[in-house]
Amino acid sequence: MTAVSRFYLNLSGLPFILYVLLCFAYSIVLEAATGQTLGKKLMSLRVAAVDGGALTPGKAVVRNLLPFVDGFPYILPYLVGFLCVLTLKRRQRLGDMAAGTLVVRA
Repeated sequence: MTAVSRFYLNLSGLPFILYVLLCFAYSIVLEAATGQTLGKKLMSLRVAAVDGGALTPGKAVVRNLLPFVDGFPYILPYLVGFLCVLTLKRRQRLGDMAAGTLVVRA
């Protein structure tokens, strides 16, 4: 057994489900708590509610479940989200519109 084969991860079944949940939890928990993920913090961005209120966990969940819609069609990833940001007045993607949030400078 080589060193590489000892560290092979098989992400199928339960490990895959746990990985996906962890990825969602990362964005949802950090955005609900601070309005920023690590990447947004590095870029001096944060997520804010459109009405000026606090970003609730519910808004963070809705916002982070809709990147799948922004990603259609899969031939050109995030084409729908990109076009929404370019053409809409508030420069929101679909997840932000559904959650009532905006990405703003921190």
